[in-house]
Amino acid sequence: MFTSKGNPFASLQPFRDEAVLPKSERGVPNAFSENTVPQALVAPAAVVATQTWDAGEGGGSRGQENGHQNAGSLSSWEACLKAREEALRQREQAVSTAEGQAGRNNWPRCRPFMRHSISEDVPVNRQGLVTRGYWAWIFAAAGCCVDWITITLMFIVGHKGLGDWLFCTIISGAGLPLSFLLWHRSLYKSAIKDGACMWAWFFLLSAMHVGLAAWTFIGPPIVGKWAAGVFTMIDQFKSGGGAGIFFGICCVINVVLWGLSGLLGFAVWGVSRIPNYPTLATSAGGYPRASKLKHQCKLVLKHAKNAKHAKDIWYEEGEGAPPCGNGWAGC
Repeated sequence: MFTSKGNPFASLQPFRDEAVLPKSERGVPNAFSENTVPQALVAPAAVVATQTWDAGEGGGSRGQENGHQNAGSLSSWEACLKAREEALRQREQAVSTAEGQAGRNNWPRCRPFMRHSISEDVPVNRQGLVTRGYWAWIFAAAGCCVDWITITLMFIVGHKGLGDWLFCTIISGAGLPLSFLLWHRSLYKSAIKDGACMWAWFFLLSAMHVGLAAWTFIGPPIVGKWAAGVFTMIDQFKSGGGAGIFFGICCVINVVLWGLSGLLGFAVWGVSRIPNYPTLATSAGGYPRASKLKHQCKLVLKHAKNAKHAKDIWYEEGEGAPPCGNGWAGC
């Protein structure tokens, strides 16, 4: 059972202060007495307060340094953000400018009524072909003008008949715009859209252009002498005199122009019918774009470490099966 020392209710004054009593009369210590507070509870608080005060004394400089670092990073971030905004604004302006210029009529420069820009509209791998075709048309247009002027002057002085002049007028007057609208524009659109029917149509018109250039170059006296070609040039030089020499020189200029136009037109016509070139039946599932794909294969091999790396790069780009053969030996 409880003794008077272990039982707090043994005495008649259970709430008396044990601290003022002699040790022999003390019972259970009073938990609410200030003297009985354990030192273990007091020491940590003092230590924490001391540490907090010390940190407050020495942490001011570190806080300022952190503040300066944060301010510097914030200013650099703002500068980077402004630079990105400026780059984005310039890019949007460039895109809007390009969209405004795209599709705008720019040919001829004196009075534009159609769109013609080989460097902007035509794919890079076909710009050379279209440029050669354009120069072939320019020589043909100049040849039509020189031929008509020469035949007209010869008709005035009596070296040509009315039928020759009328026929030359019809051929030159109709051939000048039609050769551009039908032949060159067909090449231009075919190079952009790459349609099988468009390439077939151009192939036919190109053959007609080469035939007309060859006929005008030679100028055979079969259906009149409406062309100031080689035969007319020989006749004028044989006739002698100042007029004959002058007309002979005009015929030489006409022969040179039509010769250049025929050679360039034949080169374009020959390239357009080669299966290796991305032309006929490409869109209809025929020959692949071998020329373009082989060029891409060479670029991949140039930047790849080995054949396996090149194969991985090729399939990552989603180009399908490479046309260069097994092991990329065809490139």
